[in-house]
Amino acid sequence: MNYSVEANLLGAMFFFGGNPESAAIHLDEAATALSTDDFAEEFPRKVFTALVRMRKAAKPLDLCGLVAELEIMGETSEQAVLMADATIIESAPLPDVPGYVRRVKELSRSRKLERTIGLANERLSEGQSVTEVKADLVFDIETIESDKQSNDDQMLCDVAMPVLNALADRAAGDYSKRGLQTGVEDLDVTTTGINAGELWVVGAMPGRGKTAFAIQVALNVAGQGFPVYFISLEMSAEEIFRRNLKTQFGPSVIDRSDKFAKAALEYAADLRTIPLHINDSSSMEISELTAHARIKIARYGISLVVVDYLQLIRGAGRDRRDRVGDATDALRRLAKDTGVPVLALSQLRRPERLNDRPSMIDLKESGDIEAHAHVVLLLYGPVDDRGAPTGEDDIIIGKQREGPTGSVPVFFERSRGKFHRREMRG
Repeated sequence: MNYSVEANLLGAMFFFGGNPESAAIHLDEAATALSTDDFAEEFPRKVFTALVRMRKAAKPLDLCGLVAELEIMGETSEQAVLMADATIIESAPLPDVPGYVRRVKELSRSRKLERTIGLANERLSEGQSVTEVKADLVFDIETIESDKQSNDDQMLCDVAMPVLNALADRAAGDYSKRGLQTGVEDLDVTTTGINAGELWVVGAMPGRGKTAFAIQVALNVAGQGFPVYFISLEMSAEEIFRRNLKTQFGPSVIDRSDKFAKAALEYAADLRTIPLHINDSSSMEISELTAHARIKIARYGISLVVVDYLQLIRGAGRDRRDRVGDATDALRRLAKDTGVPVLALSQLRRPERLNDRPSMIDLKESGDIEAHAHVVLLLYGPVDDRGAPTGEDDIIIGKQREGPTGSVPVFFERSRGKFHRREMRG
């Protein structure tokens, strides 16, 4: 008789553990990654449930105790013995408990995905809107995908040397080994770039360059060959490209069609080598957004996710503060789970006086944003009495978990939508 992988898993715990103590260790490994819902078959599911109950009660994990526990759960003596015999004794598996755990989990996720798709089809046939069904489907798929085994523990010594080396490089002024570069040199030096698993939040008032900054970072990273996923809830892909043209050529060249046509054709050919993926959906739930990002990361090896901007993400919270808090936390988890950094834009509250320097308190719905972000940048662009930019712009590092805070002097060239080092002005 052929036995299922679920029975094989349970049998492997006993036959190749050698004793109840070894069986307990194997059970702990399995219980960390699996739940009773992951078992499709009745016998293995009930046996697994009984074993978990025994483990919690500190009972020895042997066959006699298993039969007794199944009887406590309401099974007759004959049925309990049959379950133990069929699931444990007769399955005779190979000694690969971790392999069986992975396979049981894989089959469970496959069944959940089939049920989810089937439910979505039923809802569509009943006349529910495509938008609602799609949002729920993406959320359910993300939930299934994120339900992974927790066997990625690390010893402290395993992570010590990379951290110590990075700190030594910073102390020695060696920034050659750093994260993704923003394209603003002094900012990259101060932060060592955008590092794996980090959430960066960039805040600015409307019209002060936050989208320009995000596009500059995205193009700089993609231009070095690192794929970028740009989620623009405010601008269309065409608008982003027009801004890019202005950055590359300047408005004066674009206005002169004779010069621009030739340069634009050459630039269009170069764009084929720049791995910048743009999603310009005007409205998305945070679950849908992060699901799209996970898919792109898996499919294209995305190195940076950019979100423009937090306050436009839809959510189910009671108010905007809750929705923004949920979105920020979800983006933090996306970065942590995938190791891919996320750069998210946020609006700032309007200051009481025109040229007040922004602070962390000015982030709209600031509490959750500040708590979840690894790095917070605030863009500051003072103006004169006539409202014209003074050129004395700053990128304020309001928060940096592993580095200094303070101001990075820059010049925001508004006609081209580009940030420079301050001395490069003009």
